[in-house]
Amino acid sequence: MATVSFEGATRIYPGNPKPSVDTLDLDIEDGEFLVPVGPSGCGKSTSLRMLAGQGFIGSPATNVVEIPIQDGVVALGGKPLAMPEAAMAELAQRGRDRAILGFRPADIRITNSETSWPVHVTIVEGLGADAYVHADVNLPDGATKQVVTRTDGRTPPKRGDEFGLEIVGGHMHLFDPETHDRLHHN
Repeated sequence: MATVSFEGATRIYPGNPKPSVDTLDLDIEDGEFLVPVGPSGCGKSTSLRMLAGQGFIGSPATNVVEIPIQDGVVALGGKPLAMPEAAMAELAQRGRDRAILGFRPADIRITNSETSWPVHVTIVEGLGADAYVHADVNLPDGATKQVVTRTDGRTPPKRGDEFGLEIVGGHMHLFDPETHDRLHHN
């Protein structure tokens, strides 16, 4: 038996502040047949693309966060991240006041440790044994950024939950925000 469920699914295309699909709740049971109908531009095709895994549903390759460097420190959710000193020194030598962090969803863990950064869950995608949790994290400049983590699909968090995340040691990559060069310092 197969069941398809959307719980608060939303799709916003880059450059468009208005969602193409906004908080879609839908359950399709095994054996049911669904035909989306509605006016042009209401989100029928986008919803089907989400269902098919084109451009939204699926395992994101990596999180990319451009973040300000303040007083030589990079922080997420108000918590400083342990960064390689040589990489931070190289960014300072290059005159950079921002850094780009890259980390895979599988390299983030849900925890309530002292070093975890608080997030607010916006979307949960159940994909078999895994769930991908999309959550907003606060950046030091007041902006928010969505990050994605992979977790156990049998007991995923719910939309609206709040908890802490942290990147598994040694699994974060640092890039120059202007040249996009990866800084290879341990």
